[in-house]
Amino acid sequence: MHVVGIKFALPFAVLLFTTSLFAEEKPPYIWIASKGSPRSISILVHGLNEKPSTMDSIGKILEGRGSEVLRVALTGHRGDRGTFAKVTRTRWLKDLKAAYDVAEARAANLHLPLYYVGFSLGALLGLDLLTSSNKVHYDKMVLFAPPIETRIPRWFVRCVGSVFGPNFEIHSFGSKERRAHRATPVAAYLAAVNSMSNLEKNGLSRANIPTLVVIDPDDEVVKYSKILSVIKQYQLKNWQVLEVNHRHTLLPSIWYHGVQNEPALGMTEWAKVSLHIQALVD
Repeated sequence: MHVVGIKFALPFAVLLFTTSLFAEEKPPYIWIASKGSPRSISILVHGLNEKPSTMDSIGKILEGRGSEVLRVALTGHRGDRGTFAKVTRTRWLKDLKAAYDVAEARAANLHLPLYYVGFSLGALLGLDLLTSSNKVHYDKMVLFAPPIETRIPRWFVRCVGSVFGPNFEIHSFGSKERRAHRATPVAAYLAAVNSMSNLEKNGLSRANIPTLVVIDPDDEVVKYSKILSVIKQYQLKNWQVLEVNHRHTLLPSIWYHGVQNEPALGMTEWAKVSLHIQALVD
């Protein structure tokens, strides 16, 4: 009896181990079909410790305007907490480049424009990838609260990493429906600040393409003034800033950084955002 049990239990244990080990080896994206014949291809990327599905409200706007959407799930945001604590900027850019290659090939094959749409971390990484490689090109962008610079200085995040280590977790106060995990490891914050530093080093000259920036000036994470200053510094004349407010948020408490869906902004502000997105991608 015991021998038989071991005989069948061992392969099962190996299966569980290998399944866990390679849980995030699946392609970090899914396709969302457009309504009718596609007129564009869009890459859609979520924020830090946000479920990729939180971007579905934007995805519906895009697909409604004839865009095939490639919704990306970055490493650490696909259900496995273990990889979240080991994530790096390089790992995330690798995720994003893999998705970009698929979307770009699809766009080229159909002779369609390629758009990039990202919220927070997703917006930052999209800019980082664009400014780091001459082989990356988007025709248009929609950037929701892009953390080109944050209110918490980068040196402080690196100091926390040095003292507590990259595995140290900081509790996330977002709703269970929205967050990917209950806490965010310092490693993820370090990856994000490294992306900010690289963006600062490369500059934004290559990003002067038709772009809609959606942000609340009272954003508690992103320095709104920094966005305005880089637009002026790099003469980003193709960038349009859409200021929104949270007076009619549907959430229990105001989260000024959250500008990527209707619950965060309320019906009136979200309708305004929707119209601006439609105008850009049409």
